[in-house]
Amino acid sequence: MRIWCHPSFEPDASWALLRHDPDWYVRRVLCKRMDDTADETPRYLTEGAETPIPTERAENLIQSLVRIQIPTFFSGPGGLGMDGTLYGIQCGDVFRTSRMTWWENAPKEWTDVAYWYWDAMKLFERLLPGCGPQFR
Repeated sequence: MRIWCHPSFEPDASWALLRHDPDWYVRRVLCKRMDDTADETPRYLTEGAETPIPTERAENLIQSLVRIQIPTFFSGPGGLGMDGTLYGIQCGDVFRTSRMTWWENAPKEWTDVAYWYWDAMKLFERLLPGCGPQFR
C-alpha cells in the first residue's frame, strides 16, 4: 500500500506500508527537483526513511481502507487548475492493483478515503524520524 502527494511548489512525498514476513515497515521517500542546474537537465534530491510499524497497526490500517465503500466511477464537473497538490493511494501487487488520485480536494463521494489518507499520513509521520534540513 502506498500513498503520495505531489504539490506544485514543495517536494513530492510518498509513504509505503511494506511487509517483510512477519514484520511490517513504513517507508517515506521525499523528492525535490533542483532547478539551479546550468544545463537545464532536471536533477533531483531524494531522501528516504524507514521504520518498523506494529503488525496489528499495519493490518488495521489496511483493513480500514478495504472496508470503505465508494463509487468507483462518478459523473460531475471536472476541475481546472494550474497549481495545487495531487494526492493518491495505491494498493495491490503485480497481478492486481487499485489506484485512485485526486487534485486538491477529493470528490465528495471519496470523503471517507480522503479522511483515511490524512489519518494514515499522520500516523506514518509520527512513526518516522524527521527529515533533513533541505526538506524542512
